[in-house]
Amino acid sequence: MVGITVSRCRVVEPLKGGGMGIAHRFVGARLGRRTALKLAACWVALAFAAAAGAQELPPETIKLARIRQKAAENLSRIPDYTCLETVERSWRAPGWRSFTPVDTVRFEVAHVGGRELYSWPGARRVGDTPLASLIGFGVTSSGDFALRAGNIFVSHAPIFRYAGEENLGAWRALRYDYRVALLGSNQTVSNVDRRAYVPYHGSFWADAETLELIRITSSADDIPPELEVASSTTQVDYGKVPIAGSDFLLPQRAELTMVSRIDESRNVTVFSQCRKYAARSAVSFEPRPEGVAAGKSRAITEIELPAGLFLEIALQTPIDSKTSAVGDLVEAKLQTNVIYQEKVLAPAGAIVRGRVRRLEKLRGWDNVFLVGLEFNELEFPNFRARFQARLRDTEQRPGLTWQLPAGTPYGGSYQTGLRELPNVSTFFVRRSRVELPQGFRMAWRTTGAGGPSR
Repeated sequence: MVGITVSRCRVVEPLKGGGMGIAHRFVGARLGRRTALKLAACWVALAFAAAAGAQELPPETIKLARIRQKAAENLSRIPDYTCLETVERSWRAPGWRSFTPVDTVRFEVAHVGGRELYSWPGARRVGDTPLASLIGFGVTSSGDFALRAGNIFVSHAPIFRYAGEENLGAWRALRYDYRVALLGSNQTVSNVDRRAYVPYHGSFWADAETLELIRITSSADDIPPELEVASSTTQVDYGKVPIAGSDFLLPQRAELTMVSRIDESRNVTVFSQCRKYAARSAVSFEPRPEGVAAGKSRAITEIELPAGLFLEIALQTPIDSKTSAVGDLVEAKLQTNVIYQEKVLAPAGAIVRGRVRRLEKLRGWDNVFLVGLEFNELEFPNFRARFQARLRDTEQRPGLTWQLPAGTPYGGSYQTGLRELPNVSTFFVRRSRVELPQGFRMAWRTTGAGGPSR
């Protein structure tokens, strides 16, 4: 079979048989910019050409070609779309049997033009900021949304081997193992600011009858020791999701487990609210002000908040560690007029918008949370300003403190051992649950562009 070329696709080498099957590596002979459908067509053409000739391929190899074709066709017809991604992060120390929750993070992920883009929920636009930079701390994982399946099924890099038939939940499934060498890998392992491409291996399962994808697993190999990561494994489960009137096979749940030399982290991700991606637009349901014609709106005037102003605000969005998550939108209301040079710069009642940026149960403590808030916009009728400020004081609440005792984890000087995020102010809550009610009052001092967090 080596050397056969069908529909511009050529078998370049056989791989030694082992276990329950034979694996072959295929490449495009003259595909140029390969598309999902072109590469899938290669597999099908080669499989059926060989089956029709003297060297008939095993049934599992022909099924592999059909599985890849089915996956590639699904990927090729998926429209640009976006989903809400909710990640529950947890950890455990060596020898512990169960994981301890750390926090929950919510953000939007969009698959646009073959790329994964990220933003906070409700943001005006989806940008190209890397996920790790957007969140700013902790273990993150990207590529699970759509890229992982494409890397495995619409690529010539993996080497496949049939592993047999298994029962996977309610499915009778076909399992195939695969391996990707470093030269063909686009998988990375990151730890803080260090990052490296790694080879990897794993398995996928497809429904034995429909040949539709059910699950993909992936484990990193040969991780450089300077990353201080012992292992990194991912499992992604797939299911049918309706988008724009059609059903598509998309990730529904993903689980990442990363083991370092000191602990083990786990991220459990759920994808929901998937919809067709469209350019963001603002929609208002408020009555149109008098004097403003239909189809027109008053221009928003951007103003600047000088450094050194004190702003007292009160939460309008309660924050509760049982229901809130990192990335959630929060609103507050300005309590008094902001006076500058004997003029009212912003009136009482102006809305201040921001997000929860940290809501993290600290390691080494039974009941201590780190709370981080970022406000970035102040708005009142026809005016808007960037809100760049640091938190100076809050109303007294049980357990709320600015420092932990010296000699304890994260104790002593403010935020010892914690990575600071720009424009994010933090404090601790020494309770089993964080509850900041509506009306919770805070005093912030403006810093201007590039001001410190606290």
